[in-house]
Amino acid sequence: MAMTNGYHQVAPLFVMGFILLASATAAEDVGLLVDLELGVFVCPTRASRPLLDLFPISLLCDGIKDCVSGVDENNDFCTDEKCKPECDEGACLTPGQCFCDNGWAGQNCSVKDDNECVSSPCDSFAVCVNVPANYYCVCLPGFVGDGVTCTDIDECRPDTGRNPCDPELGDCFNIPGSFYCSCDMGFVMRADGECYDVDECQYPDFPCDLRARCRNTEGSFRCICPDGYSGDGLTCSDVDECARNLCPRESRCFNMVGSYACGCGQGMRFAGGECSDIDECIEHEDDCNFAATCSNTRGSFQCECYNGYTGDGTTCVDLDECIAGEHNCDERATCTNVEGSFECECDRGTSGSGVRCRRNGGG
Repeated sequence: MAMTNGYHQVAPLFVMGFILLASATAAEDVGLLVDLELGVFVCPTRASRPLLDLFPISLLCDGIKDCVSGVDENNDFCTDEKCKPECDEGACLTPGQCFCDNGWAGQNCSVKDDNECVSSPCDSFAVCVNVPANYYCVCLPGFVGDGVTCTDIDECRPDTGRNPCDPELGDCFNIPGSFYCSCDMGFVMRADGECYDVDECQYPDFPCDLRARCRNTEGSFRCICPDGYSGDGLTCSDVDECARNLCPRESRCFNMVGSYACGCGQGMRFAGGECSDIDECIEHEDDCNFAATCSNTRGSFQCECYNGYTGDGTTCVDLDECIAGEHNCDERATCTNVEGSFECECDRGTSGSGVRCRRNGGG
């Protein structure tokens, strides 16, 4: 009988007067039913299944497989011990004793006899052994008594000395004729009945989030989300660090899966844990025209065309001051435009700087 995370000491079970030695797994695999008192056993055969065939006890453990799966030759009653003298009309079974076919008795089942065991005089948890002109009752393993009355032994009681269960990490459960051990959650049992911790983190189907780290603990485990994530470990979600204003002034925060990054704006660079202004004019990163001046500003720069030029600073063209009327030539002078400026020249019959002209000979 299989127990999950447990150790089970098998004891025979009685079904309608028979001892069930093999548990059923399907309708056609009922197992082996033995009645030592009647000296018979039943089991399914290939010809009878799903029904059962009846056999005399002398065919049990005789080296010939009569039952499906050979369960009549592989059970707790079969033994390597030899009965002395050998059994005539019966079978030599554990513990080296002859059990007679129905109607036979004696130490080696050689005496024809009425079978008093047919009337079931023994306790339901005892075996009736027929002997010539008499019988006797023997309690099954796990029970104590005279055979007429059998009482279950509670193997889980500490004073019996039969409880091999782990006293600290497990429990003992008594059942009729036997007991079983069970370990606490998170522990499994060794063959000696002791419970030891299961490292759940070693199994591929542990329930932690794929991004979490599994840490084994005694009898359990913990799931821990990595840095940049929050949650109980079974589920981990990305933390938006940008909501916590972790980046310095004049910078931008960029949230990433499990992390974040700080970036400075246009015209700034990250240095010393803060954003510093870039002087585009000194580092020649401006796009001012050759006929313009570059003035640095916080995070940017400005371009301004020289006097004598017009434009937005990135594009500057010569201003014709003479046409635009933005010159200061004398009215008796001629204005001539030159690149970035203008020139004044006094007219014929006059002299002067061009800004001021006067007639030759006075006046």
